[in-house]
Amino acid sequence: MTNAHRYSGGERRSRRAVLRGAGLGVAGLAGAALIGCGSGDDEAPAGSATTAPAASPAAGAATQAASGGPRPGGTLTIRGYDPAGWDSQKFLSYTTQIQSSYLYSKLTAFPFPGEGPSDFTPSPDLAESWETPDELTYIFHLRPNAKWHNKPPVNGRDFVAEDVKYTLDRFLEIPENAQKYYFEDLASIETPDSHTVTLKTVAPSAIILDNTANPFVWMLAHEVAEKHGDFNTSEDVVGTGPWMLGEYTPDVGSTLVRNPDYFVEGRPYIDEVKYLSIADASTRFAQFAAGKLDVNAVSWEELDEFKKQSPQARIEEYGSIAGFYLYMNVDNNAQLADERVRQAMSLGLDRQTFIAGFNNGKAAVGTAVPAPLAFWHLPPEESGDGAKFFQFDQAEAKKLLDAAGFKDGLSTQMIGYAYSPAWVEMAEWSVDQLSKIGIKVELQPLEYANYISTAYGGGDQLKAMGWEPSTSYTTIDDYLYGVYHSTGGKNQSRVRDPELDALVEKQRTLLDRNARREAVFDVQRYLAVKHYMIHMSYPVSLQAYQPWLKDVSAKNGYDQGGRYINAWIEST
Repeated sequence: MTNAHRYSGGERRSRRAVLRGAGLGVAGLAGAALIGCGSGDDEAPAGSATTAPAASPAAGAATQAASGGPRPGGTLTIRGYDPAGWDSQKFLSYTTQIQSSYLYSKLTAFPFPGEGPSDFTPSPDLAESWETPDELTYIFHLRPNAKWHNKPPVNGRDFVAEDVKYTLDRFLEIPENAQKYYFEDLASIETPDSHTVTLKTVAPSAIILDNTANPFVWMLAHEVAEKHGDFNTSEDVVGTGPWMLGEYTPDVGSTLVRNPDYFVEGRPYIDEVKYLSIADASTRFAQFAAGKLDVNAVSWEELDEFKKQSPQARIEEYGSIAGFYLYMNVDNNAQLADERVRQAMSLGLDRQTFIAGFNNGKAAVGTAVPAPLAFWHLPPEESGDGAKFFQFDQAEAKKLLDAAGFKDGLSTQMIGYAYSPAWVEMAEWSVDQLSKIGIKVELQPLEYANYISTAYGGGDQLKAMGWEPSTSYTTIDDYLYGVYHSTGGKNQSRVRDPELDALVEKQRTLLDRNARREAVFDVQRYLAVKHYMIHMSYPVSLQAYQPWLKDVSAKNGYDQGGRYINAWIEST
């Protein structure tokens, strides 16, 4: 086996109106308008959709030609986030990973705009090519012109093979890293010369190339850790990415400046990125309308008004891989350990009404693997014995609860974090629905740090259930091994299922893509019966761009910086 690559209309009802029309009112919103955890530049709540057509790569090329082609310079102003921390291997948060995407690079990357919002085919980044001479060996050839940012303590030296080894060794060693499973099948990391890295695996591995392109695997310079002990200081953020960190002010944002030594000649075109912490959606709406913000996400409810205020905007729709789901402690909670209870919950949640009310009717029913990942996604109706649990059937739900010993219902709790009012409203709606089949759920909103430690902590820190907008994972293994394996770093439901472990382990070893897909389908059929998590939907999302921002399009995932490498600003 070998593989070599070279970089060569009408009136619209509100969400509440739709829910009321179905007889499914919800309680009032909890207050805070807080940031979400999706993948877009300024991610809208899950109710995003549009009637505007998406711009095609061909249309972008025509626009470029008509305007004389890319022009270097200018400032891009976008919504940003205060990072939970700067160390990309220690902090799982989207706030850390998205900002890292501007500043760091990976060994490989997923295609940048023009290749589709959910195309996650590994492509060259710091490695310009690679080969797989046998089933256990991956040889990466590094770019000869890649350099670290010209900042202390690294001072612009060449990026070399030892940097890859240092990064991966640390990735596997530090206890805080929840992503260790990315490379747990490595047998050795070898550096035969300064620009060659050889990874050997203990068994055939279908995940190595995907994971060298994954967020969380940004290459790090050992000099920074030697100076500070870790990578968690903004003063010495040094990467190989297209921009460098200029200034950072908490609660205000960052200024990112163009890296003049970036390894792709002539890129990026944009000189400066203003990465601003603007949590309030109405403020972002107004700033975009005033031309002070270049990119903005738009929810369905505000779309008509947005078009009135910003008629010049280019609006693009794309299928999101981030949706709403419920998880539950199936290891240490006797009620939730009974699969009949979980199946009853799924039957008691009307996904079609959820989609009509929260997603404007434009979304796919939620399953373990998002529908936009079309090659890997198994439609719910093809889920075998589990297909029936995606239907809405309150009577059958009550029968299952009765069979499980809960004829008079049961009471439980559900934690969450108010990423935005819309996410809270979805949780409140779910609680209202479950009450109709006899499951009384008490919502327990938590502040962010407490929520993360409880949701992702081990053991019985999670007493019962939780709700969350799903992470925009970019590899199929993250959706399966990371979330459901007993050792997975994001196993929020505390699943300990040997049969499931074997299924998700099998799909990692199949190098033939079609054979692996069948194994992935087997996992999804199994999960459709077990329902360790209850996924509601994956919506169509909406992104708006100012007309002067050229050659950029939406992309799922956390590599936001990669979307702007080829972008440029037309003079007005």
